[in-house]
Amino acid sequence: MSSLLAFDYAETAARVRSVSDAQQLINLIDLVINTESFLSQCGPDAARKAAHLASNIFARVPILPPSAFLNRPACHSTFLGDTLEFICQSVLISKILDHNRILPVLEMYDIRNQLQAGFGNVNEQSEPMNAWLARSSPTLITRTRIMLEIARIIRYIHSMDIALYSNDMTSRKRFFLDSNLHAKIMFRGLFARWSREVLTYGHENNRLLTECTYEANIFAFSNLFYEVCFRGDDENTSHRLVGDARRLIERCRAEDLKSRPTMEDVVKEMETWNLT
Repeated sequence: MSSLLAFDYAETAARVRSVSDAQQLINLIDLVINTESFLSQCGPDAARKAAHLASNIFARVPILPPSAFLNRPACHSTFLGDTLEFICQSVLISKILDHNRILPVLEMYDIRNQLQAGFGNVNEQSEPMNAWLARSSPTLITRTRIMLEIARIIRYIHSMDIALYSNDMTSRKRFFLDSNLHAKIMFRGLFARWSREVLTYGHENNRLLTECTYEANIFAFSNLFYEVCFRGDDENTSHRLVGDARRLIERCRAEDLKSRPTMEDVVKEMETWNLT
């Protein structure tokens, strides 16, 4: 696998000549990425290249690895989607991205003609962020630390040329925290390149596509930030952090899409705040 990743992933994907070749490569990437020792032995750069290779192969031949259909035990579940493109891309992306940040799809099943997906692993001890907020009543600083971690996750997703489905980001049930307050996302979304191209030529579900853009994600992040940090007891605190956070939230909500900061900008600004 290391020799395969030494080549440019776009060139490697362009050499795929058959469905069987694409399937073998997707299977290999899925197997390697989901090996526990892969990240520690090969490093994040190799993981990034492997994920990019998988996305480029999928762009040519839209197929999924067999592991997506093994129906292993999962502890969190949600409705997966209505359109085939959205379902397949969401499943693949959850499989190839860093599972320290993204909950992978482990099972799929039907309930009343709606496709559901199980995420995560029964061995993981995590809880939805909304449950944690209700149970622990954290301080504004603690909440802001969590939002900084979520911002870093979204920045990572964007760096992979992937966009989340923005409607999911308005629900605190889509974000999970472990006992060390490390965050993970129950992912649904699209490859941003595919979304941009389809929007150019038109699609039967343009509303879905417009929700899967970087700008829409940034706006949704601002709404989540407000809900987590200011829809509670700390809303009227005089802490200096309040002013910094509110100004950032307003910039993320700018009507002019080009005026909104990128997630890289958001993370860099939040990292300058005193969160001790």
